[in-house]
Order: sequence, then C-alpha cells, then structure tokens
Amino acid sequence: MTIKTNGIPLWVTIIAIVLGLYCTATGIMGLVDASSVTDFVAGADNLAVSWAGRMAGTGIVLVLAVLLRNAHAYTVAFAAAIFRELGDLIAALSGTAEGMPLIVVLIVLVIDIVAFGIAFRASRKA
Repeated sequence: MTIKTNGIPLWVTIIAIVLGLYCTATGIMGLVDASSVTDFVAGADNLAVSWAGRMAGTGIVLVLAVLLRNAHAYTVAFAAAIFRELGDLIAALSGTAEGMPLIVVLIVLVIDIVAFGIAFRASRKA
C-alpha cells in the first residue's frame, strides 16, 4: 500500500502523519488523565478533557486523510488543524500559558496553512 495522494506532496503527507499521531496520542492521554493536559489547571478537569477530545479528533482526521489518500480529506483535516493551532496561538499570546513557545505555535500554524492551501488546490483538480 502506498501513502501517495494525487496532488499532495510527500512532505505534506509526512506532516499529516506526524501531527496526526502526536495529536491522537496526546488527546487520548488527556482523555484518560486530565491532569496530563498541557497547562492543566486544578479544578478545570472538564476543560482539559474538552481540549483532549479536540486534539484526538484533529489527530484522527489527519491520519484518516492519509489512509483515505484523498485531497478533500486532507483539506478538511488541515482546516481543523489550523483552528486547533489558532486556539494554541491565542493561549500562547495570553502570557499565562506555559505550553508550547509562541515561535513553535507560529511555525506549526504556517505549516498547517500552507498544507491546507496545497490540499485545497489539489482537491479542486480532483
């Protein structure tokens, strides 16, 4: 089985796999143990579990896009990843978050936007 999708460069597929596995793993860990969530605040278990579900959902969609080998699925998956990263960006800019450094969040956001653009263009040709 190949992971090549028409119109999707290999580097976008690799990013989708890496982000997908990372998001799925951290999301599942957060669903099992809310205190493992980045920037966990005591008493905010429901918020942490919601964050974990969002992470797991985004990760699963990214992995499914790779498995389905479909440009439309990549477009949807990276759209979700953009909004996941926007939430992280807002948290990083708040000055109270201790999660990922702002520069890491910005780099991943830019990669998500570029990958979305590539996938969207590929889906228009499909």
